[in-house]
Amino acid sequence: MRKSLILACVLGFTALTVPIAAALHWASREALRVELSYAGTVADELLRRAIAARQQIYLALDTLGPARRNACSETTLSLMRELSMGLSYLKDVGAARDGRLMCSSMGLYRQGIALGPSDGRVSSGVRLWRDVVLPYAPGLHLNLYEREGWVVALQPDLVFDLALRDPDTTVAVLLGSPPMVIQSRGPYDPTPLARTSTVTAPYLELADHLLVLRHSPENNLTALVAIPRTGLGTRTQEQALILLPLGAVAGLLLVAAVALATRQRLSLPAEIRLGLKRREFHLHYQPLVDLQTGRCIGAEALLRWRRPEGTPMSPDLFIPVAERSGLIRAITDYVIDQAVRDLPMLLAQQPGFHLGINFSAQDLEHDGSVTQLLRRLREMQAPAGSLVVEITERNVTDARAAAKQIARLHDHGVQVAVDDFGTGHSSLSVLAGLELDILKIDKSFVDAIDAQAAASLVLPHIIDMAKTLRLLLIAEGVETETQADYLRERGVQYAQGWLYGKPMPLEALLDLLRTQGRAWAPRGRGLMPGTDHA
Repeated sequence: MRKSLILACVLGFTALTVPIAAALHWASREALRVELSYAGTVADELLRRAIAARQQIYLALDTLGPARRNACSETTLSLMRELSMGLSYLKDVGAARDGRLMCSSMGLYRQGIALGPSDGRVSSGVRLWRDVVLPYAPGLHLNLYEREGWVVALQPDLVFDLALRDPDTTVAVLLGSPPMVIQSRGPYDPTPLARTSTVTAPYLELADHLLVLRHSPENNLTALVAIPRTGLGTRTQEQALILLPLGAVAGLLLVAAVALATRQRLSLPAEIRLGLKRREFHLHYQPLVDLQTGRCIGAEALLRWRRPEGTPMSPDLFIPVAERSGLIRAITDYVIDQAVRDLPMLLAQQPGFHLGINFSAQDLEHDGSVTQLLRRLREMQAPAGSLVVEITERNVTDARAAAKQIARLHDHGVQVAVDDFGTGHSSLSVLAGLELDILKIDKSFVDAIDAQAAASLVLPHIIDMAKTLRLLLIAEGVETETQADYLRERGVQYAQGWLYGKPMPLEALLDLLRTQGRAWAPRGRGLMPGTDHA
């Protein structure tokens, strides 16, 4: 009897305390998740802006490079003004000599403006001055970046203009490894972090603060968000007030059932694996046209996913998850299989047709996807030029490994295109060293043609640089006749966009090829009259 009473007390005590302890633990974890989610969202946006600002800096420096001998000529000053107006994060562009700013988009400075000692030099050779106030812009704190005599002025406030939950949140951008603090806002001082050798951990728990970090290895940038631990304590109390009553009422079995059900929920990586197994993914093809004739001569293969309940999921959501979880190579192999399966039907309809397939950074760093692609091409005895591999600038994380894989593709008649040019970080020398065949102009530059925005002033320089490197040009996102005429007049050979057709299933593309002699008007005038491209 006594033993039974003791056992009953133990079980009763367990039934009461375990759910409460579990509720408190879950409240702590949920509070941490909420705080990390908030800080992570801010850090993601800050890193996106910092990368965009860095890309604009290097695009301006690359564009000014050929004008080195005429640094302060009227032609170069005009180009400086175009860049400072067209690139949103830049406030000024200029030229320096012997440590003095001699001219900029604002004008000439006869005696020059002394820049003083720099705060350091980054791995790409660019020198940095932080928190500089120039005489012609009093009260405006700028960061200056200089390479080979060209100076770019960035206003950090444009990068740090974020919607923060409370004033105790600190945001900062760090550069290099060990990191150097480029700029920070808020009460927390991130300088001690610069003494560490790495900042690649997703978050750090310090005595007084929770630090969330987002790192971009290819851009050598890190975004930091610091939130006080007092906020974590407040969130824990809020969660405990909700979970403790539920834990006490539900008991151990209910808590265990909820935990089991939660563990059994499919994560997105697991859904992707299951979707590949069930073949829920399919390809749509966006036509690629010859701007001179308006005829469809190729298409880009775009992956689509419609889940069993009928809801589609955007590639912008599942592709990054696949890259982080190591599933992107399986997806690439899936796309290769689907594209190579469809290619013979397209070639039978139009000899000389080609398909573009997107490769990720992991596909270029390992030879598995390239080997798979070449094996499938040999099996179907595909003619040379029938496939084009598309990579983005940010994919080039290891130029040597990428060059090796590109050489393998060239050996088997596969061309390589760089996608979304102008939005990445790669220099022209890196792109030239990869022996690329095609440059795809990003839609943002094409959009600026109709808007007559200042960014459109950069487009001719991109076209000229591509011609210098002897690359074929494809304009993305062409939606109006004005854009098509502009690109055609400047020697851009090919285009894709809603003016010529949205991404479509294979059957629709085959129908287009069968009838394009009647359906496609000359000189790229779109589909048959009355066709809706919206």
